[in-house]
Amino acid sequence: MSLRDKLQAWRTFLKREWNYWRRTLIGCTIQPTYRCNLRCKMCGSPRIATPGDAARELTGDQMVRIVDELGEMGVGNLQLIGGEPFLRKNEMLAVAERARQRKIRSSIVTNGTLIDGDLAQQLVDVGVRRLVFSVDGVGAAHDRVRGPGAFERTKEAMRLVLEERRRRGSRHPVIITQTSISRLNYDQVPALFRFGEEIGADQVRINYVTEIPPDRLDATRLDGLPMCTDRWGRKGESLLLSAAEIRAFRASLERAPAGQDIEVLKSLDDAAYLQCFHPPRRCYFMRNIMLINPFGEALPCIQMDRFVMGNVLKDGLRAVWQNERHRRIIASLRKGGYPACSGCHYYLHNLSPGQHLRVAGLL
Repeated sequence: MSLRDKLQAWRTFLKREWNYWRRTLIGCTIQPTYRCNLRCKMCGSPRIATPGDAARELTGDQMVRIVDELGEMGVGNLQLIGGEPFLRKNEMLAVAERARQRKIRSSIVTNGTLIDGDLAQQLVDVGVRRLVFSVDGVGAAHDRVRGPGAFERTKEAMRLVLEERRRRGSRHPVIITQTSISRLNYDQVPALFRFGEEIGADQVRINYVTEIPPDRLDATRLDGLPMCTDRWGRKGESLLLSAAEIRAFRASLERAPAGQDIEVLKSLDDAAYLQCFHPPRRCYFMRNIMLINPFGEALPCIQMDRFVMGNVLKDGLRAVWQNERHRRIIASLRKGGYPACSGCHYYLHNLSPGQHLRVAGLL
């Protein structure tokens, strides 16, 4: 790591800790829909999607007003996730355009199968900062997880956006591939990095599937009331790695290029993979990011999706952030976290200071 990179890493680290202790709202994640055009084997969105969702979802104008309020609060980052956000293509373009006007960096997480040439051009037009494509393997390995033909459609979407970006001479949107490792694709790590390099992706991210046992989900309560749906529970046959698969996965990590995700995954012990047990030592997400579901309800995190802190349409985003319900859940978290936190979906985001410094090469 060069001196310049180390200095930048130190700046990022110090700013992260400063925001943590001040409980500064630095980002917002909006789920415009739980609906999706695919049925991926590890995804729990279909469990919480209902036939009447479309009529209840935030309108495009309502999401734009949320972006305006984020701008007024000085929030610099907005992420749009699903379900599949591009089921609401026009609204996503309007939200990204307003974010650009408000100098907010927008990211969209997508399966990529709905992006055609016209949409690729529009995404560059409106200034989307990052496009995160879910890629769970190369060729048939991806299709095992997401359905027949999904890989080629996602690959073509990435090619279209990269081609449009090159044609404009733009650096944005940054193209990222994101993978959830499970027993369906644990042997794909080297192939994923090769694919990323061949197609021209800017970054390859590797994560581990989230599958939290029912007892931990049920035990996650506040005032006796459950805080989690079963969205992150087991879906049929378990997708967690076996002991033999863990050994093969570790061997594949050794053949992959160095990087933060890889180093963190190497550091996890076997229990983390066998039981989906990698509790965060701190929760940066709850203290610094607000999650808004498709109906305008503010949630503490994507796992505690039954605990509503308030409705941003009714109360306003500023009033909901750090209101009494938010303060109570943070105060309870300080006592050691909740049972569902042991399988934290954002554990790569929630590295402790020591972990963060070691992975960044600063210790």
